[in-house]
Amino acid sequence: MKELVLLVVDDDDLVIQSVKLALPEQWRMMATRNPTDLPERGFQAALVDIHLTGQLGRTEGIEVIRRLSQRHAHLEIIAMSGNLDRQIMEQCLKAGASRF
Repeated sequence: MKELVLLVVDDDDLVIQSVKLALPEQWRMMATRNPTDLPERGFQAALVDIHLTGQLGRTEGIEVIRRLSQRHAHLEIIAMSGNLDRQIMEQCLKAGASRF
């Protein structure tokens, strides 16, 4: 079975560890807390936190989604946020996220 890699972009160590524990065995995870330090390749899907500084007024993750989507046209990108704001959800989908 082919190993798959999930890129997780989140500033919260607890979220990163929780995702790692929840991954099926054929998946491996690479994570970054820094939105400017994104790997160029080596992953098949991405999970991106929208509020990377923990401030609900800032949506740095939308730009991360936009950059990932531009570099990898067919990448499955999932945006995540504890803030269920419809406007933010629409911005994520327009930036290239396939799910929110």
